[in-house]
Amino acid sequence: METAQERVLGFRLSQLSRRLVHEWRLTDLLKEAIDHPTRQDPRIQTVMLGHQIARCAEEHGWRSEEMDRLVRRAARLVDIPEIDARTLLQDKAAAAFGMANDCGAASAARLIPLPEEYLGLLDALPTEPDAAPVGETQPPPHPVPDSRLQLSILRELNSAIESARCDFNVIMELVLEGLYRGVGMDRVVFALMTPDRRGLKAKHALGLPDETAIAAFQFARPTTGTNILFETLDRKLPRLVTPDERERDPRLIPDGLVTIMGIVPFMVAPIIISQRSIGLFLADRGLSRRPLDPDSFEDFKHFVQQANLGLTLAQSRQHR
Repeated sequence: METAQERVLGFRLSQLSRRLVHEWRLTDLLKEAIDHPTRQDPRIQTVMLGHQIARCAEEHGWRSEEMDRLVRRAARLVDIPEIDARTLLQDKAAAAFGMANDCGAASAARLIPLPEEYLGLLDALPTEPDAAPVGETQPPPHPVPDSRLQLSILRELNSAIESARCDFNVIMELVLEGLYRGVGMDRVVFALMTPDRRGLKAKHALGLPDETAIAAFQFARPTTGTNILFETLDRKLPRLVTPDERERDPRLIPDGLVTIMGIVPFMVAPIIISQRSIGLFLADRGLSRRPLDPDSFEDFKHFVQQANLGLTLAQSRQHR
């Protein structure tokens, strides 16, 4: 099998697993289990037993002789009756399914084999879109508001903020994901001010078609007057901008922003660290033509406020 993998892929899957464990900085125990799966270390054998149970559930199902043998091993390992061990394992499979679905990974959740007692959980999965006809490309649906996913990402964001190793990029990526997939935006842009504070340039975005569109999102501070981007940075206040406001004041929205986003409503809020604006988030639903309702604006502001709180706390820790 491994020879075939090397011939087709150019590497063995076991080598890929080891490399991923290293790159993702997973636990030393998992590294040991992958590198030395037969070592008679109780902890390693526990990891390997969990892997065997997952494979058995996929290949033979939860009601099979193979699974019965593994359940007996698990029961002996934790010193509990077999019936309790079986219930525990099935509950954990259901919990993994629910966690994957809550995080927006419905396709991954479908791959988790559920016991018969939990098949009703499949009803919670979003409906898969119909397959596009051969030769046609079906456009991806725009994210819809998902309060459970918002809560899940907010919990992850709070954990990142509370961590002693709070990371700027991690916080920004979580807020981007929360706004895009949780609040249900078509496009979300994260932009930073240049060191001289005379410019603004996108660093990351979701929903824009390609890197060219992201690179085009850069603006210089007007030599006279202001516009909505720098006004947001200077006043340090979030804003919901409508096309009516553009009609009342054509200078409010830069022409370059209209070129990228179109004439659509959008939301914008400053990224603030210790009372100083360093950049902004901008989000819209212009592609799907869905309205930006007050609830969405409140959710948008909440995610950005959490980012501002986290970044300020991270900076204060560094200065101690």
